[in-house]
Amino acid sequence: MSSQKKRLLAKQYDEFLDDLVDELFEMATAKDWTWADFARRASLSSTTVYRLGGRITRSPQIRTIWKLASALGCEVSVRSRIRRLKVA
Repeated sequence: MSSQKKRLLAKQYDEFLDDLVDELFEMATAKDWTWADFARRASLSSTTVYRLGGRITRSPQIRTIWKLASALGCEVSVRSRIRRLKVA
């Protein structure tokens, strides 16, 4: 795979993670959770959630995303989304 394709895939993956984080925080907000509530329910540090919500952390680990989704009663499937990101 060329370096240009790798950069494009990395950019698309980062955008995918950004979209996921946005959606998860919107769901938590709809439940009237503070970021501290969200952190506690996800078994994450409040600093981690603050940094994600404030967009200080740009590329969260997927297990962090899974914990946030689980706290909301959701599941995240990355595999199907990554397949759609393949570049011809």
